[in-house]
Amino acid sequence: FFSLTSENERLMRENAQLRELMSVDDKHDELLIPYVKTTTNSGVPYSYIPARIVKNSTRMLKNYIVLNRGAKDGVKVDDAVITDSSVVGMIVDVSQHFSVCRSILHTDSYVSARFMGNDYHGSVVWNGKDRERVSMQDVSRVASIAVGDTVITDSRSSLLPEGLMVGTVESFTVPESDFYDITLRLNEDYEALHNVYIIRYAHRDELKQMLDYGKEDR
Repeated sequence: FFSLTSENERLMRENAQLRELMSVDDKHDELLIPYVKTTTNSGVPYSYIPARIVKNSTRMLKNYIVLNRGAKDGVKVDDAVITDSSVVGMIVDVSQHFSVCRSILHTDSYVSARFMGNDYHGSVVWNGKDRERVSMQDVSRVASIAVGDTVITDSRSSLLPEGLMVGTVESFTVPESDFYDITLRLNEDYEALHNVYIIRYAHRDELKQMLDYGKEDR
């Protein structure tokens, strides 16, 4: 019993190493370049840092998670936070030994996501009312969707790898606008989180600069 925590931490470190070795650069078009995988100098596009949750809020409008990893561990602002299979949030503050993650259950959170079965994508946001549900916006009404459809993170995100679970379609309506009004049931129980991974895409800053190109002209 007393060795369980240290054993879990060891397994998390091993999983982090395996994830790095298995990660691919999902921001490059592998259909156009099928035989080349662009990686970092260290050989992996994503780096993973296992972390444990020190404090977690889920019942406020702006929820944050405190993690037991900080600058000395290599954590930086804008690193993403995930579980084994789901998105959790983004690092917004770092001290020497700890860091703060802005949870997906935060009214200022924004996640680029798409449907697993097609290429239609949109933005996942939280309305601050129900910690088990979020809204998916900006999905064109020409998309074919159904209750139960799976929504995952999209490669358009400069912070997150593609394919992490967000949730499933619980309900949707077609308003008079050009976009659906979609409610997703979250895949993760964010109140029960304990262990997570802090991750960083090696070419994040370069990609973000390109994605922001031309904004000053708008």
